[in-house]
Amino acid sequence: MTDSTFCNVCGAEIDPQRDLYCPKCGAPVKGGPADIQAREMYKAVARNTVRWAGFLMLFASIPSLVIGLDCLLNNSAIATNIWNIYEPVGFSYETLKDGVTAIGMASLAVGAFGIIGAILCFKRRYWIVALIAAIVLFFFGIFSFLGLFTSLLAMWFLFTAKYGFEEYASKI
Repeated sequence: MTDSTFCNVCGAEIDPQRDLYCPKCGAPVKGGPADIQAREMYKAVARNTVRWAGFLMLFASIPSLVIGLDCLLNNSAIATNIWNIYEPVGFSYETLKDGVTAIGMASLAVGAFGIIGAILCFKRRYWIVALIAAIVLFFFGIFSFLGLFTSLLAMWFLFTAKYGFEEYASKI
């Protein structure tokens, strides 16, 4: 064995070009065919998981965008309905209308975070920014259970598939 080396686990002599696993303890040979195949398979799974996180973030953004647009386009009607039903004490109708507008703007901003995070997932760049977008989408996803659940799932996918992003892929 001219290109022999030793197992990292048990110290037995191995040939990295021939041996997939250590003949003594069964550990995969680092740099051998089994190790390279496992790394490539992990990279493929991580890339696919990142893509799913992007789809989930897009899906979770929809309720925020719809509610935001509705609040901005129909702020007078929404404020009138609230005013007529509850007759809030301590603030004026204009203050209520401004509050509905603020909720609409905040909802659109949260939806924009989701879209930005999804784009970053599809491009597989800037893992930390995509993760922050997913966290923002989760904490402000109170408008719908579906948005809350899908953003939580997207966060989990991003945590588990960090190496699917280009800046971390070489560290596998």
